[in-house]
Amino acid sequence: MLQREWGEVSQFHQGAGEDATLDLFRTLQNVPKNSLLVIDEVEASLHPRAQRRLTRFLLWLARQRRVQIILSTHSPYVLEELPQEARILLLPGPQGLSVVYGVSPEFAMSRLDDEIHPDIHIFVEDRNAEIWLREILASSPSTSEIIRRIEINPVGPANVVGMLGALGKAGKLPYKSISFTDGDHSNVDSYKLPGNLAPERIVFNDLKATNWGSLTARFGIGAGTLYAILEDVILEPDHHKWPALVGDQVAKSATSVWEILCTEWSRSCLSDDVRDEIATAILTAIR
Repeated sequence: MLQREWGEVSQFHQGAGEDATLDLFRTLQNVPKNSLLVIDEVEASLHPRAQRRLTRFLLWLARQRRVQIILSTHSPYVLEELPQEARILLLPGPQGLSVVYGVSPEFAMSRLDDEIHPDIHIFVEDRNAEIWLREILASSPSTSEIIRRIEINPVGPANVVGMLGALGKAGKLPYKSISFTDGDHSNVDSYKLPGNLAPERIVFNDLKATNWGSLTARFGIGAGTLYAILEDVILEPDHHKWPALVGDQVAKSATSVWEILCTEWSRSCLSDDVRDEIATAILTAIR
């Protein structure tokens, strides 16, 4: 009980989550070095901000006292605070549980949410890869029908895509699947998206080679202004920032900019052979 000039405060006055967390902190004060700490449902009854702060404290504790912490969670807020190497997803399948390391919070949460039953799950690295693949398939009537049969999942770095590709090939996932890494990565268990560079570099560079296609009409901006923006942006070393940098100057979101660029690239730069090769790989995996 805590006494103050205006009265007293005890755990009786706190919510269930605060009460449990106070008990947890009391215990953590005396945790010996090199201990193993196991916490079930670490986010129980806590506000999102409190979940984040508690997770950061546990990360600090692990470093300071060299404590190994194993916790279970269904919270995206907890997952987002954890480094990639600390996220472990248990996927049930016909051959038992499969363990997947380093998944994105988005993919982990999609496995815990309402069930979706597409013909096949497609694993890619990130949201930009997802949009690009969808626009590639949508660019022709002969392949656009595939879109309604698939679910594209951004799951994290190329090693995670490859790991899920291997699990899918071995029949250890509870659904049919296929994996596509970005062009600048290679994995024996995955296909590659077009080119040998990251998607942003392929799309921007190819469109620049075509004098930016019909982007002026799509953005509704004069050619001189738009071209100056695009050519200035690609000088930024981090290609992941390019769509957002364009968006900042044309009053659009990074996602909207990327969708426009992918649509135009698929119209003016994508070859039928490359699109058909991707579609064939997906259809073969569905069968």
